[in-house]
Amino acid sequence: MDSILPVAMGLGFISILALIANPAVGMVIVFIIKPLIDASWEHFLFLGLRVPEVYSGLIPIILLGHMAISKRENSLARMPLKGLWLAYSTYILIFSFIIAYGGDSKSGASVFFRYINGIIGFYFIQAYFREGNRFKWFLWALILGGLFPMSLGLYQAMTGFQWQQAQAEGLVRNIGIWHDGVNMRTYAIQTILGLLLYSALYVKAWNIPLKVMTLSYLALSTVVMVRVYSKAAMLTFAIWVLCWTILRRQFAVLAVLAVAGLLITTYFADNLIDQIGTLFHKELGFVSGKVDGKMTFQGRWFGWVEMMTEWERLPAMSQLFGSGIIATGAHNDFLQMLFHGGVVGLVIYLSLLIVIGVRIGRNLLAKADEMAVAALMVYLMWLIDAVGLVPSAYPAEQWLVWGLIGMSLRMRADAASLQPVKEEVVDREDLPLEASLIKTKVQHRYPLLSDLR
Repeated sequence: MDSILPVAMGLGFISILALIANPAVGMVIVFIIKPLIDASWEHFLFLGLRVPEVYSGLIPIILLGHMAISKRENSLARMPLKGLWLAYSTYILIFSFIIAYGGDSKSGASVFFRYINGIIGFYFIQAYFREGNRFKWFLWALILGGLFPMSLGLYQAMTGFQWQQAQAEGLVRNIGIWHDGVNMRTYAIQTILGLLLYSALYVKAWNIPLKVMTLSYLALSTVVMVRVYSKAAMLTFAIWVLCWTILRRQFAVLAVLAVAGLLITTYFADNLIDQIGTLFHKELGFVSGKVDGKMTFQGRWFGWVEMMTEWERLPAMSQLFGSGIIATGAHNDFLQMLFHGGVVGLVIYLSLLIVIGVRIGRNLLAKADEMAVAALMVYLMWLIDAVGLVPSAYPAEQWLVWGLIGMSLRMRADAASLQPVKEEVVDREDLPLEASLIKTKVQHRYPLLSDLR
């Protein structure tokens, strides 16, 4: 849609200026307008770079600058797991240079700016959205950013109109005006998560009208997500429902959702069951022994085997430190890293995932609050996507996943550092304002203090 380009360019320019002046305000605008920027994927700016590529490259450059000059509470020194993230990011720079040297500078820069959004995401939410109502701003950005793509998705669901032709196992996918289904499912997922957290943290139980509006928007976003026909998104959503209800002990909500799901399935039995069966027919066939395992994952096994065969032919040094070959089409994040960073890069990446997973698990055992559960949810989504997609190549998913995880870990770190402080000292007004989202009896600015004792 050519008419979107001038709007996207104008709003993109405003967001860049805002990002330079105020990172928090700038990133709020970025999340709201990102779907419009991504919708301009057919248009080139200069040097053969598309609009989303230029935009997603400018953002980390600006935020890396803020990261370098920020002091005190917003400094990189206060970020959880900073040592491991810095090691990972340094190696990203190294193998990006190897790709640039082996191919061309454009490819190396593309890989670098895709991957580096990991530390950007992990850093910026915990640094700039930690205090006061700023986290509410971030959730509003996720919610408002979903309005445009969710509207297009609902329009497609009701009319059957298609801007872009795409299929999954013979089913027509509603991907809106974007390049592929990854965009639409990402917008739907982030909208759903934003609504869940906003409703849990900021909507009072007695505010029935706002609760109804939130749940209605969530339900409509779920419909859009389903009509993308993404296996990973459906699996992620199912796991999210279990995590959000069971870990937070909302068994009544789980029962209501189960009954609602049964009623919806019964009402739309012929259509819905046929669609789900069609989408997962190869996986179901494999379980029943009727389909070869290589046909699952939409036949990605053939591509993975071919890539591994190619990797085995590489010299030992290339296998160890990186092939110099761009592999963003690998449809597997671990295989992509193996090509880009070699065995060393894969070990660093796996170490990062393991350490983060352990830290999330420890926090959940201490207290399964909303942010800890959300961190687990996006972490599991990342692992699911890493099998059949390349989430490290998508800036928006990196900002969402690592941003929420970084925020959750920073909240716990801040709360733990305040544990020795006595209650009467916590009430002093001259102490610095720490992260807070959930109210407690100790003092409203220190929500996790009493929960972790």
